Amino acid sequence: MKGDRERYLAGGMDGYVSKPINSAELERVIQSVVDQFPSGSRVIAAPATKIQGAPNPDVTDTAGPGIAEAEILARFDGDVELVRELAGMFLDECPKYLGDIREAINSGNAKGLEHSAHTLKGSVGNFSTKDAHASALQLEILGRLGSIDGAAEILQKREEQLERFNRILGNMAKETVHRAQ
Repeated sequence: MKGDRERYLAGGMDGYVSKPINSAELERVIQSVVDQFPSGSRVIAAPATKIQGAPNPDVTDTAGPGIAEAEILARFDGDVELVRELAGMFLDECPKYLGDIREAINSGNAKGLEHSAHTLKGSVGNFSTKDAHASALQLEILGRLGSIDGAAEILQKREEQLERFNRILGNMAKETVHRAQ
């Protein structure tokens, strides 16, 4: 949220990284904190290089499956097992997230919409899908404003985005299982 960073730093935190967590940014913030201490023996490794063919660690929903997979892997510094594990967890939980949002819309529960959309936004943000993240944010903001007007239409778009994205994650989970065997 706007102003969080400043509030947390003013409250005594040594650094701040917002979600979704970017490993290179996290390493930079950790290194800046470590550098403040006198011991020169503490050094954090340089950020991992990106996987070839992954020009940007942010995945867009319009990216082709091969590019999206490479970008997701780059987001996790090429850790195939971590991607497989998180993809499986997301695929298991996604129907519940969408069901909670749908239930909040159908019952006119703006606070429930805000909470459920925030949960989905955070979860999909781990993979940094810009379009899907943006529509979840729209739903969250509607709920925060106490409204559900237009939420059903946004949810429909969101479900279409997630259907494509879930196919990509499902393929990645299968491929990583086959690679590990």
